[in-house]
Amino acid sequence: MGSSRGLSFLRPSLRSGLHPSLRLILRRHLWRSLWNGLRPGNPRTPGRAWLLLAATLVTVLQSGCRAESWPLWDQYASRYVDSQGRVLDRQDGDRQDGDRQDGDKQGADRTTSEGQAYAMFFALAANDRARFDHLLKWTEDNLAQGDLTQRLPSWNWGKSADGQWKVLDANSASDADLWMSYTLLEAGRLWKEPRYANLGRVMAARIAQEEVATLPGFGPVVLPGPSGFHPSAAVWLVNPSYTPLPLLQRLATELPDGPWAALAAHQSQLLRATSANGFAMDWVEYNAMGAPGQQWTPVALPAQAIKKGTAAQQPSGAVAGRRDDGLQEIGGGAENAISAAAQAAAAQPDASGGVGSYDAIRVYLWAGMTDSATPQAKQCLAAIPGMAVYLSKQLLPPASVDARGAVVDAKGPIGFSAAVVPYLQALGMKREAAAQLERVAATRDAATGLYGRQQFYYDQNLALFSLGYEEGRARFDRDGKLKVKWK
Repeated sequence: MGSSRGLSFLRPSLRSGLHPSLRLILRRHLWRSLWNGLRPGNPRTPGRAWLLLAATLVTVLQSGCRAESWPLWDQYASRYVDSQGRVLDRQDGDRQDGDRQDGDKQGADRTTSEGQAYAMFFALAANDRARFDHLLKWTEDNLAQGDLTQRLPSWNWGKSADGQWKVLDANSASDADLWMSYTLLEAGRLWKEPRYANLGRVMAARIAQEEVATLPGFGPVVLPGPSGFHPSAAVWLVNPSYTPLPLLQRLATELPDGPWAALAAHQSQLLRATSANGFAMDWVEYNAMGAPGQQWTPVALPAQAIKKGTAAQQPSGAVAGRRDDGLQEIGGGAENAISAAAQAAAAQPDASGGVGSYDAIRVYLWAGMTDSATPQAKQCLAAIPGMAVYLSKQLLPPASVDARGAVVDAKGPIGFSAAVVPYLQALGMKREAAAQLERVAATRDAATGLYGRQQFYYDQNLALFSLGYEEGRARFDRDGKLKVKWK
Protein backbone atom coordinates (compact mmCIF):
# COMPACT_ATOMS: atom_id res chain seq x y z
CA MET A 1 0.00 0.00 0.00
CA GLY A 2 2.78 2.43 0.88
CA SER A 3 4.57 1.91 -2.43
CA SER A 4 1.38 2.36 -4.42
CA ARG A 5 0.61 5.68 -2.75
CA GLY A 6 4.18 6.83 -3.26
CA LEU A 7 4.02 6.22 -7.01
CA SER A 8 0.64 7.87 -7.61
CA PHE A 9 2.21 11.28 -8.12
CA LEU A 10 3.52 10.10 -11.49
CA ARG A 11 0.11 9.63 -13.03
CA PRO A 12 -1.15 13.14 -13.88
CA SER A 13 2.06 14.30 -15.51
CA LEU A 14 2.42 11.17 -17.58
CA ARG A 15 -1.20 11.19 -18.66
CA SER A 16 -1.09 14.75 -19.92
CA GLY A 17 2.47 14.98 -21.19
CA LEU A 18 3.14 11.95 -23.41
CA HIS A 19 2.63 11.92 -27.14
CA PRO A 20 0.18 9.14 -28.20
CA SER A 21 2.82 7.25 -30.22
CA LEU A 22 5.26 7.30 -27.30
CA ARG A 23 2.48 6.17 -25.00
CA LEU A 24 1.84 3.15 -27.26
CA ILE A 25 5.53 2.18 -27.38
CA LEU A 26 5.90 2.42 -23.61
CA ARG A 27 2.72 0.46 -23.01
CA ARG A 28 3.96 -2.44 -25.17
CA HIS A 29 7.37 -2.39 -23.53
CA LEU A 30 5.92 -2.41 -20.03
CA TRP A 31 3.50 -5.25 -20.76
CA ARG A 32 6.41 -7.26 -22.18
CA SER A 33 8.50 -6.49 -19.09
CA LEU A 34 5.70 -7.55 -16.78
CA TRP A 35 5.14 -10.82 -18.68
CA ASN A 36 8.85 -11.66 -18.72
CA GLY A 37 9.18 -10.85 -15.04
CA LEU A 38 6.26 -13.02 -13.98
CA ARG A 39 6.94 -15.92 -16.39
CA PRO A 40 7.58 -19.21 -14.49
CA GLY A 41 11.21 -20.26 -14.42
CA ASN A 42 12.59 -16.81 -15.09
CA PRO A 43 15.76 -16.56 -12.97
CA ARG A 44 15.64 -12.75 -13.03
CA THR A 45 12.34 -12.23 -11.25
CA PRO A 46 11.99 -8.46 -10.64
CA GLY A 47 11.54 -6.92 -7.25
CA ARG A 48 8.19 -5.81 -5.88
CA ALA A 49 8.97 -2.11 -6.39
CA TRP A 50 9.64 -2.59 -10.11
CA LEU A 51 6.42 -4.58 -10.57
CA LEU A 52 4.44 -1.85 -8.81
CA LEU A 53 6.07 0.83 -10.97
CA ALA A 54 5.41 -1.08 -14.18
CA ALA A 55 1.81 -1.79 -13.24
CA THR A 56 1.27 1.86 -12.34
CA LEU A 57 2.71 3.08 -15.63
CA VAL A 58 0.57 0.65 -17.63
CA THR A 59 -2.53 1.87 -15.81
CA VAL A 60 -1.58 5.48 -16.48
CA LEU A 61 -0.87 4.92 -20.14
CA GLN A 62 -4.12 3.05 -20.65
CA SER A 63 -6.22 5.63 -18.83
CA GLY A 64 -5.58 8.56 -21.17
CA CYS A 65 -6.34 12.13 -20.06
CA ARG A 66 -8.55 12.80 -17.09
CA ALA A 67 -9.74 16.07 -15.61
CA GLU A 68 -6.93 18.62 -15.46
CA SER A 69 -6.62 19.86 -11.91
CA TRP A 70 -7.45 23.57 -11.83
CA PRO A 71 -7.86 24.64 -8.19
CA LEU A 72 -9.45 28.01 -8.99
CA TRP A 73 -12.12 26.40 -11.17
CA ASP A 74 -12.80 23.76 -8.51
CA GLN A 75 -13.12 26.43 -5.80
CA TYR A 76 -15.33 28.58 -8.02
CA ALA A 77 -17.57 25.64 -8.89
CA SER A 78 -17.90 24.56 -5.27
CA ARG A 79 -19.17 28.02 -4.35
CA TYR A 80 -21.12 29.13 -7.40
CA VAL A 81 -22.26 25.98 -9.26
CA ASP A 82 -24.89 23.73 -7.70
CA SER A 83 -25.23 19.98 -8.19
CA GLN A 84 -27.67 20.42 -11.10
CA GLY A 85 -25.24 22.58 -13.09
CA ARG A 86 -26.80 25.94 -12.31
CA VAL A 87 -24.45 28.90 -11.77
CA LEU A 88 -25.58 31.21 -8.97
CA ASP A 89 -24.73 34.88 -9.26
CA ARG A 90 -24.56 35.43 -5.51
CA GLN A 91 -23.56 39.09 -5.74
CA ASP A 92 -26.29 40.32 -8.04
CA GLY A 93 -28.10 41.95 -5.15
CA ASP A 94 -25.07 44.26 -4.71
CA ARG A 95 -25.05 45.53 -8.29
CA GLN A 96 -25.19 49.26 -8.77
CA ASP A 97 -26.19 49.68 -12.40
CA GLY A 98 -29.93 49.57 -11.71
CA ASP A 99 -30.57 47.20 -14.56
CA ARG A 100 -32.71 44.64 -12.76
CA GLN A 101 -36.21 44.33 -14.15
CA ASP A 102 -39.33 45.00 -12.08
CA GLY A 103 -40.07 41.92 -10.04
CA ASP A 104 -36.45 40.76 -10.02
CA LYS A 105 -36.11 41.31 -6.29
CA GLN A 106 -34.13 38.20 -5.45
CA GLY A 107 -30.87 39.26 -7.09
CA ALA A 108 -28.74 36.83 -5.11
CA ASP A 109 -30.82 33.93 -6.48
CA ARG A 110 -30.38 34.89 -10.12
CA THR A 111 -28.75 32.82 -12.85
CA THR A 112 -27.73 34.28 -16.21
CA SER A 113 -26.94 32.69 -19.54
CA GLU A 114 -23.58 34.47 -19.39
CA GLY A 115 -22.71 32.69 -16.16
CA GLN A 116 -23.68 29.34 -17.68
CA ALA A 117 -21.65 30.00 -20.84
CA TYR A 118 -18.55 31.13 -18.95
CA ALA A 119 -18.71 28.08 -16.66
CA MET A 120 -18.98 25.75 -19.67
CA PHE A 121 -15.83 27.36 -21.10
CA PHE A 122 -13.95 26.94 -17.81
CA ALA A 123 -15.11 23.32 -17.49
CA LEU A 124 -13.78 22.60 -20.99
CA ALA A 125 -10.47 24.26 -20.15
CA ALA A 126 -10.25 22.01 -17.06
CA ASN A 127 -11.30 18.86 -18.98
CA ASP A 128 -14.20 18.65 -16.51
CA ARG A 129 -16.73 16.91 -18.72
CA ALA A 130 -19.07 15.86 -15.93
CA ARG A 131 -19.66 19.46 -14.86
CA PHE A 132 -19.80 20.57 -18.48
CA ASP A 133 -22.65 18.15 -19.17
CA HIS A 134 -24.54 19.28 -16.05
CA LEU A 135 -24.14 22.93 -17.05
CA LEU A 136 -25.33 22.26 -20.59
CA LYS A 137 -28.33 20.21 -19.47
CA TRP A 138 -29.46 22.79 -16.91
CA THR A 139 -29.11 25.56 -19.49
CA GLU A 140 -31.08 23.71 -22.13
CA ASP A 141 -33.80 22.55 -19.73
CA ASN A 142 -34.33 25.86 -17.95
CA LEU A 143 -33.23 28.64 -20.32
CA ALA A 144 -34.17 27.12 -23.70
CA GLN A 145 -37.37 25.23 -22.90
CA GLY A 146 -35.53 21.96 -23.35
CA ASP A 147 -34.14 22.55 -26.86
CA LEU A 148 -31.18 24.79 -27.78
CA THR A 149 -31.68 23.87 -31.44
CA GLN A 150 -34.97 25.77 -31.47
CA ARG A 151 -34.17 28.86 -29.43
CA LEU A 152 -31.34 30.81 -27.88
CA PRO A 153 -31.17 30.70 -24.07
CA SER A 154 -33.07 33.31 -22.08
CA TRP A 155 -30.61 35.51 -20.29
CA ASN A 156 -32.23 35.85 -16.84
CA TRP A 157 -33.65 33.12 -14.57
CA GLY A 158 -34.52 33.25 -10.90
CA LYS A 159 -37.21 33.70 -8.27
CA SER A 160 -39.97 36.01 -9.39
CA ALA A 161 -42.05 38.35 -7.23
CA ASP A 162 -44.76 35.68 -6.94
CA GLY A 163 -42.24 33.20 -5.55
CA GLN A 164 -41.91 31.03 -8.64
CA TRP A 165 -38.57 29.93 -10.07
CA LYS A 166 -38.62 30.66 -13.76
CA VAL A 167 -37.31 32.71 -16.66
CA LEU A 168 -37.47 36.38 -15.65
CA ASP A 169 -36.61 37.78 -19.07
CA ALA A 170 -36.96 35.68 -22.23
CA ASN A 171 -34.65 37.89 -24.31
CA SER A 172 -31.30 36.29 -25.08
CA ALA A 173 -27.87 37.88 -24.60
CA SER A 174 -25.55 37.62 -27.57
CA ASP A 175 -22.32 37.53 -25.59
CA ALA A 176 -23.51 34.45 -23.72
CA ASP A 177 -24.79 32.96 -26.96
CA LEU A 178 -21.44 33.49 -28.68
CA TRP A 179 -19.44 31.99 -25.81
CA MET A 180 -21.78 29.01 -25.60
CA SER A 181 -21.74 28.36 -29.34
CA TYR A 182 -17.95 28.67 -29.44
CA THR A 183 -17.44 26.44 -26.40
CA LEU A 184 -19.70 23.75 -27.83
CA LEU A 185 -17.74 23.80 -31.10
CA GLU A 186 -14.46 23.46 -29.25
CA ALA A 187 -15.84 20.80 -26.90
CA GLY A 188 -16.84 18.79 -29.95
CA ARG A 189 -13.35 19.10 -31.38
CA LEU A 190 -11.35 18.50 -28.19
CA TRP A 191 -13.54 15.74 -26.76
CA LYS A 192 -14.32 14.28 -30.19
CA GLU A 193 -18.06 14.53 -29.55
CA PRO A 194 -19.99 15.49 -32.74
CA ARG A 195 -23.16 16.26 -30.79
CA TYR A 196 -21.53 19.25 -29.10
CA ALA A 197 -20.11 20.61 -32.35
CA ASN A 198 -23.43 20.21 -34.17
CA LEU A 199 -25.25 22.10 -31.42
CA GLY A 200 -22.61 24.83 -31.53
CA ARG A 201 -23.11 25.29 -35.27
CA VAL A 202 -26.89 25.40 -34.90
CA MET A 203 -26.57 28.08 -32.23
CA ALA A 204 -24.17 30.10 -34.38
CA ALA A 205 -26.63 30.03 -37.27
CA ARG A 206 -29.40 31.29 -35.01
CA ILE A 207 -27.19 34.05 -33.61
CA ALA A 208 -26.45 35.15 -37.18
CA GLN A 209 -30.15 35.18 -38.00
CA GLU A 210 -31.50 36.83 -34.84
CA GLU A 211 -28.71 38.96 -33.33
CA VAL A 212 -26.62 40.29 -36.23
CA ALA A 213 -27.52 43.56 -37.97
CA THR A 214 -25.93 45.52 -40.79
CA LEU A 215 -25.58 49.19 -39.89
CA PRO A 216 -25.86 51.57 -42.88
CA GLY A 217 -22.51 53.20 -43.50
CA PHE A 218 -20.64 50.89 -41.14
CA GLY A 219 -21.24 47.19 -41.68
CA PRO A 220 -22.25 44.15 -39.61
CA VAL A 221 -22.40 44.17 -35.81
CA VAL A 222 -23.68 41.76 -33.19
CA LEU A 223 -26.55 43.38 -31.30
CA PRO A 224 -26.78 42.60 -27.57
CA GLY A 225 -29.96 40.61 -28.14
CA PRO A 226 -32.83 40.06 -30.59
CA SER A 227 -35.17 42.56 -28.93
CA GLY A 228 -34.82 46.08 -27.57
CA PHE A 229 -31.64 47.31 -29.26
CA HIS A 230 -32.99 48.93 -32.43
CA PRO A 231 -35.21 51.60 -30.86
CA SER A 232 -35.79 53.59 -34.08
CA ALA A 233 -35.24 53.22 -37.79
CA ALA A 234 -31.80 54.85 -37.74
CA VAL A 235 -30.55 53.94 -34.24
CA TRP A 236 -28.93 50.79 -32.84
CA LEU A 237 -27.40 50.04 -29.43
CA VAL A 238 -24.19 48.01 -29.21
CA ASN A 239 -21.98 46.64 -26.44
CA PRO A 240 -18.35 46.39 -27.69
CA SER A 241 -17.44 43.79 -25.06
CA TYR A 242 -19.86 41.24 -26.53
CA THR A 243 -17.69 40.20 -29.48
CA PRO A 244 -14.26 38.74 -28.58
CA LEU A 245 -12.15 38.56 -31.73
CA PRO A 246 -10.94 34.95 -31.22
CA LEU A 247 -14.55 33.73 -31.12
CA LEU A 248 -15.44 35.59 -34.30
CA GLN A 249 -12.32 34.26 -36.01
CA ARG A 250 -13.10 30.67 -35.04
CA LEU A 251 -16.70 30.94 -36.25
CA ALA A 252 -15.46 32.49 -39.49
CA THR A 253 -13.31 29.43 -40.11
CA GLU A 254 -15.95 26.94 -39.04
CA LEU A 255 -18.89 28.64 -40.78
CA PRO A 256 -17.48 30.49 -43.80
CA ASP A 257 -20.94 31.24 -45.22
CA GLY A 258 -21.99 33.21 -42.13
CA PRO A 259 -21.33 36.85 -41.20
CA TRP A 260 -18.38 35.96 -38.97
CA ALA A 261 -15.49 36.86 -41.27
CA ALA A 262 -16.98 40.30 -41.89
CA LEU A 263 -17.60 40.78 -38.17
CA ALA A 264 -14.00 39.85 -37.36
CA ALA A 265 -12.70 42.21 -40.04
CA HIS A 266 -14.76 45.08 -38.55
CA GLN A 267 -13.79 44.47 -34.91
CA SER A 268 -10.89 46.91 -34.71
CA GLN A 269 -12.94 49.52 -36.57
CA LEU A 270 -15.73 49.06 -34.03
CA LEU A 271 -13.37 49.52 -31.09
CA ARG A 272 -11.70 52.54 -32.66
CA ALA A 273 -15.04 54.21 -33.42
CA THR A 274 -16.60 53.52 -30.01
CA SER A 275 -13.71 54.19 -27.62
CA ALA A 276 -13.60 57.51 -25.79
CA ASN A 277 -10.09 58.96 -25.87
CA GLY A 278 -8.72 55.44 -26.05
CA PHE A 279 -10.94 53.94 -23.31
CA ALA A 280 -13.47 51.24 -24.17
CA MET A 281 -17.10 52.05 -23.37
CA ASP A 282 -19.84 49.86 -21.91
CA TRP A 283 -22.65 50.91 -24.27
CA VAL A 284 -22.66 52.92 -27.48
CA GLU A 285 -25.31 54.15 -29.87
CA TYR A 286 -25.02 54.21 -33.65
CA ASN A 287 -27.10 56.83 -35.47
CA ALA A 288 -27.10 56.32 -39.22
CA MET A 289 -28.29 59.94 -39.66
CA GLY A 290 -25.29 61.37 -37.83
CA ALA A 291 -22.53 63.26 -39.56
CA PRO A 292 -19.56 61.19 -40.78
CA GLY A 293 -17.28 60.47 -37.85
CA GLN A 294 -20.01 61.34 -35.35
CA GLN A 295 -22.36 58.39 -35.77
CA TRP A 296 -21.10 56.54 -32.69
CA THR A 297 -21.87 57.99 -29.24
CA PRO A 298 -21.27 56.48 -25.76
CA VAL A 299 -24.57 56.26 -23.89
CA ALA A 300 -26.09 55.05 -20.68
CA LEU A 301 -28.32 52.12 -21.53
CA PRO A 302 -31.90 53.39 -21.81
CA ALA A 303 -34.23 51.87 -19.24
CA GLN A 304 -36.58 50.60 -21.92
CA ALA A 305 -33.88 48.50 -23.57
CA ILE A 306 -34.12 44.86 -22.58
CA LYS A 307 -30.64 43.66 -21.71
CA LYS A 308 -28.58 41.28 -19.67
CA GLY A 309 -27.04 42.82 -16.59
CA THR A 310 -23.54 43.98 -16.02
CA ALA A 311 -21.82 42.87 -12.86
CA ALA A 312 -21.41 46.16 -11.05
CA GLN A 313 -20.49 45.09 -7.55
CA GLN A 314 -18.76 47.19 -4.92
CA PRO A 315 -15.05 47.53 -5.74
CA SER A 316 -12.79 45.55 -3.46
CA GLY A 317 -9.80 47.01 -1.64
CA ALA A 318 -6.54 47.81 -3.40
CA VAL A 319 -2.95 46.89 -2.70
CA ALA A 320 0.15 48.59 -3.88
CA GLY A 321 1.59 47.96 -7.32
CA ARG A 322 4.41 49.46 -9.40
CA ARG A 323 4.59 52.40 -11.73
CA ASP A 324 6.37 52.48 -15.03
CA ASP A 325 6.38 54.82 -18.00
CA GLY A 326 7.24 52.24 -20.69
CA LEU A 327 4.60 51.99 -23.43
CA GLN A 328 5.10 49.85 -26.51
CA GLU A 329 3.12 49.33 -29.72
CA ILE A 330 0.62 52.08 -28.96
CA GLY A 331 2.14 55.01 -30.77
CA GLY A 332 4.39 57.81 -29.59
CA GLY A 333 1.79 60.56 -29.38
CA ALA A 334 -0.93 58.53 -27.70
CA GLU A 335 0.09 59.26 -24.12
CA ASN A 336 0.14 63.06 -24.44
CA ALA A 337 -3.02 63.14 -26.54
CA ILE A 338 -5.01 61.00 -24.11
CA SER A 339 -3.76 62.87 -21.05
CA ALA A 340 -4.64 66.26 -22.58
CA ALA A 341 -8.10 65.04 -23.58
CA ALA A 342 -8.76 63.62 -20.12
CA GLN A 343 -7.73 66.87 -18.44
CA ALA A 344 -9.99 68.88 -20.73
CA ALA A 345 -12.88 66.48 -20.11
CA ALA A 346 -12.44 66.69 -16.36
CA ALA A 347 -12.95 70.45 -16.50
CA GLN A 348 -16.61 70.05 -17.49
CA PRO A 349 -19.11 67.34 -16.59
CA ASP A 350 -20.14 64.69 -19.11
CA ALA A 351 -23.84 64.81 -19.96
CA SER A 352 -24.07 61.65 -22.07
CA GLY A 353 -24.11 59.21 -19.16
CA GLY A 354 -21.87 56.85 -21.11
CA VAL A 355 -19.13 55.10 -19.16
CA GLY A 356 -16.43 52.49 -19.52
CA SER A 357 -16.74 50.18 -16.55
CA TYR A 358 -17.89 46.65 -15.69
CA ASP A 359 -18.70 45.67 -19.27
CA ALA A 360 -15.86 47.54 -20.98
CA ILE A 361 -13.16 45.94 -18.81
CA ARG A 362 -13.68 42.78 -20.85
CA VAL A 363 -12.67 44.57 -24.05
CA TYR A 364 -9.11 44.82 -22.71
CA LEU A 365 -9.22 41.22 -21.51
CA TRP A 366 -10.35 39.81 -24.88
CA ALA A 367 -7.85 41.94 -26.80
CA GLY A 368 -5.03 40.74 -24.57
CA MET A 369 -6.00 37.07 -24.86
CA THR A 370 -6.11 37.22 -28.67
CA ASP A 371 -3.15 35.56 -30.38
CA SER A 372 -0.89 38.23 -31.86
CA ALA A 373 -0.95 36.49 -35.26
CA THR A 374 -4.74 36.72 -35.52
CA PRO A 375 -5.81 39.20 -38.22
CA GLN A 376 -6.87 42.51 -36.60
CA ALA A 377 -5.30 41.58 -33.24
CA LYS A 378 -2.75 44.40 -33.23
CA GLN A 379 -5.28 46.88 -34.58
CA CYS A 380 -7.68 46.03 -31.74
CA LEU A 381 -4.97 46.69 -29.16
CA ALA A 382 -4.06 49.96 -30.86
CA ALA A 383 -7.71 51.08 -30.75
CA ILE A 384 -7.85 51.06 -26.93
CA PRO A 385 -4.62 52.65 -25.63
CA GLY A 386 -6.26 54.63 -22.83
CA MET A 387 -5.97 51.94 -20.18
CA ALA A 388 -2.31 51.29 -20.95
CA VAL A 389 -1.44 54.99 -20.78
CA TYR A 390 -3.32 55.32 -17.49
CA LEU A 391 -1.61 52.28 -15.93
CA SER A 392 1.81 53.50 -16.95
CA LYS A 393 1.41 56.14 -14.22
CA GLN A 394 -1.25 54.81 -11.85
CA LEU A 395 -1.35 51.82 -9.51
CA LEU A 396 -4.89 50.56 -10.17
CA PRO A 397 -7.16 50.32 -13.21
CA PRO A 398 -10.10 52.72 -12.87
CA ALA A 399 -13.52 51.33 -12.02
CA SER A 400 -15.24 53.88 -14.24
CA VAL A 401 -14.26 56.31 -17.00
CA ASP A 402 -16.72 58.73 -18.58
CA ALA A 403 -17.40 59.28 -22.27
CA ARG A 404 -14.67 61.94 -22.49
CA GLY A 405 -11.92 59.83 -21.01
CA ALA A 406 -12.04 61.34 -17.51
CA VAL A 407 -11.74 58.91 -14.60
CA VAL A 408 -14.91 58.90 -12.49
CA ASP A 409 -13.90 56.19 -10.00
CA ALA A 410 -10.19 55.42 -9.71
CA LYS A 411 -10.48 52.33 -7.50
CA GLY A 412 -11.06 49.36 -9.77
CA PRO A 413 -11.96 46.06 -8.10
CA ILE A 414 -9.62 43.10 -8.01
CA GLY A 415 -11.17 41.52 -11.08
CA PHE A 416 -10.20 44.58 -13.12
CA SER A 417 -6.56 44.06 -12.18
CA ALA A 418 -6.82 40.45 -13.34
CA ALA A 419 -8.51 41.48 -16.58
CA VAL A 420 -5.82 43.89 -17.71
CA VAL A 421 -2.92 41.47 -17.23
CA PRO A 422 -3.11 39.81 -20.70
CA TYR A 423 -3.69 43.24 -22.27
CA LEU A 424 -0.59 44.74 -20.65
CA GLN A 425 1.47 41.68 -21.54
CA ALA A 426 0.36 41.90 -25.17
CA LEU A 427 1.60 45.50 -25.24
CA GLY A 428 4.98 44.52 -23.81
CA MET A 429 4.29 46.24 -20.47
CA LYS A 430 5.69 43.43 -18.35
CA ARG A 431 6.31 45.38 -15.16
CA GLU A 432 2.81 46.84 -15.17
CA ALA A 433 1.34 43.39 -15.78
CA ALA A 434 3.42 41.96 -12.93
CA ALA A 435 2.15 44.70 -10.61
CA GLN A 436 -1.46 43.78 -11.35
CA LEU A 437 -0.71 40.07 -10.86
CA GLU A 438 0.88 40.88 -7.50
CA ARG A 439 -2.27 42.70 -6.46
CA VAL A 440 -4.43 39.74 -7.48
CA ALA A 441 -2.20 37.26 -5.67
CA ALA A 442 -2.19 39.40 -2.53
CA THR A 443 -5.97 39.13 -2.25
CA ARG A 444 -6.23 35.35 -2.55
CA ASP A 445 -8.05 33.82 0.40
CA ALA A 446 -6.16 30.74 1.59
CA ALA A 447 -9.30 29.08 2.94
CA THR A 448 -11.47 29.42 -0.17
CA GLY A 449 -8.89 29.84 -2.92
CA LEU A 450 -10.90 32.80 -4.30
CA TYR A 451 -9.88 36.42 -4.81
CA GLY A 452 -10.82 39.69 -3.12
CA ARG A 453 -11.87 40.48 0.40
CA GLN A 454 -15.53 39.94 -0.48
CA GLN A 455 -14.87 37.34 -3.21
CA PHE A 456 -17.36 38.79 -5.66
CA TYR A 457 -18.72 36.51 -8.35
CA TYR A 458 -17.73 38.71 -11.29
CA ASP A 459 -14.18 39.14 -9.98
CA GLN A 460 -13.76 35.36 -9.96
CA ASN A 461 -14.93 35.10 -13.57
CA LEU A 462 -12.44 37.72 -14.70
CA ALA A 463 -9.72 35.98 -12.69
CA LEU A 464 -10.53 32.60 -14.24
CA PHE A 465 -10.16 34.00 -17.76
CA SER A 466 -7.00 35.93 -16.95
CA LEU A 467 -5.21 33.35 -14.81
CA GLY A 468 -6.35 30.54 -17.09
CA TYR A 469 -4.60 32.40 -19.89
CA GLU A 470 -1.56 33.18 -17.74
CA GLU A 471 -1.17 29.53 -16.71
CA GLY A 472 -1.64 28.20 -20.25
CA ARG A 473 -4.95 26.51 -19.42
CA ALA A 474 -7.04 28.46 -21.93
CA ARG A 475 -5.42 30.25 -24.85
CA PHE A 476 -6.39 30.86 -28.45
CA ASP A 477 -4.37 30.18 -31.58
CA ARG A 478 -4.34 32.56 -34.56
CA ASP A 479 -7.56 31.05 -35.93
CA GLY A 480 -9.36 31.21 -32.59
CA LYS A 481 -9.06 27.52 -31.73
CA LEU A 482 -8.85 26.87 -28.01
CA LYS A 483 -5.49 25.62 -26.74
CA VAL A 484 -5.78 23.72 -23.44
CA LYS A 485 -3.18 22.37 -21.06
CA TRP A 486 -4.60 18.86 -20.89
CA LYS A 487 -4.57 18.08 -24.62
